Amino acid sequence: PDQERLSPALATVFFDRFVGLLTLIFFACVTGVFMIGRGESIRMFLSIAILLTIWIMGLVIVLNKKVADTIVKPFAVFIPNKIYERLRHLYHEVHSFRTQQVELSKIFLISIAVQGLRILTIWAIGRAMGDQSSILYYIIFVPIISLAASLPISIGGTGPREQTTILLFRRIGVP
Repeated sequence: PDQERLSPALATVFFDRFVGLLTLIFFACVTGVFMIGRGESIRMFLSIAILLTIWIMGLVIVLNKKVADTIVKPFAVFIPNKIYERLRHLYHEVHSFRTQQVELSKIFLISIAVQGLRILTIWAIGRAMGDQSSILYYIIFVPIISLAASLPISIGGTGPREQTTILLFRRIGVP
């Protein structure tokens, strides 16, 4: 495939996934504030807050070329030139979203709606299976499960997603 035609598509998919996870992590962080008072450990909230900070730093790197150059360029010597050029081209495509303020706003609003519906769907499935856990747990757990599924250690996220789901929901007494 022509690199010029492939990069905009890859950039769009990358940005969509990035914003989706950012939205989920934001939901989890906001919900985590309310869960601390319900007996949940502050460590879980701090972990989510750190994850949110890392994701926001990633967004800053994507949208601010000066910051990206300062942070990323020193690592360029460790990456083969052909791969570096492809990544650089992809970065420029993703970075082009910066100038499209209306589209960025739409992406974030759609992401909030879609990710909110995703959480509600998984919560409804849990309810249908007899789980009476608060939706707040789902708001916290779904981002963590999604992040585990997105790790490139399995085919299609199968395995890490299921194990993370079992680990988290067992923690609150779901069999």
